[in-house]
Amino acid sequence: MKVKGRIGQSNLAYFDCSFKGTDPAFALLTMVVADTGATRTTILHKDASLLGLNYRNLE
Repeated sequence: MKVKGRIGQSNLAYFDCSFKGTDPAFALLTMVVADTGATRTTILHKDASLLGLNYRNLE
């Protein structure tokens, strides 16, 4: 696994992750946005939009 982190324009912590396996062979690229440790969280409409999330589908 390789992880490369960055702070985005909206001050969110992003981690680009690359996973590779051999049995069976696979490769997976994904991006993770880190929560900074809150026990509960809320995502603002603006942040959801920046992440490309459909705000109406969130619980």
